[in-house]
Amino acid sequence: MSGAEDGKGKKPVLFLTGEKRRDVIPRMLMSPNLPDDERLQVDEMVVYKTRELEEFEFHFTQVLNQTKPDGQGQGVRWVVVFSPTAGKGMLKALGWLDEGSKTARKDLGKTKAFVACIGPTTREYLEKEFGFVADVVAEKPSPQGIKDGIERFMKRKGI
Repeated sequence: MSGAEDGKGKKPVLFLTGEKRRDVIPRMLMSPNLPDDERLQVDEMVVYKTRELEEFEFHFTQVLNQTKPDGQGQGVRWVVVFSPTAGKGMLKALGWLDEGSKTARKDLGKTKAFVACIGPTTREYLEKEFGFVADVVAEKPSPQGIKDGIERFMKRKGI
């Protein structure tokens, strides 16, 4: 009888996750670099899916129109993306997505917007799907991580 069967060994870890995710946790726990007695088997189960609300692009466009920086070249705005799912609608609403090629190109003269991502999964999705590079990716996926990243960017750019 193996250690897992007799209750003395380690049992597999069940990792409940969404359909869009990075595999950082399973890779870390199952790393071949770990000693055998520390390595865990990770079984993943997708328990939720995210989707963009049909009306997101419409409502986001309204907010963009209501919050335009003034016409004198003053002010900027930040769009913080917390989920890959919102990426396409965000890019379309900002006028940065070429539907034909499905690639995005930033036009600062048009919107004066910068984009921050909550983490690497969202950044990678925007890059892979649309060739779009966010201005900031939070070092830690938290409100403070977003704030710190934006402040560093603004200071570095002299904005």
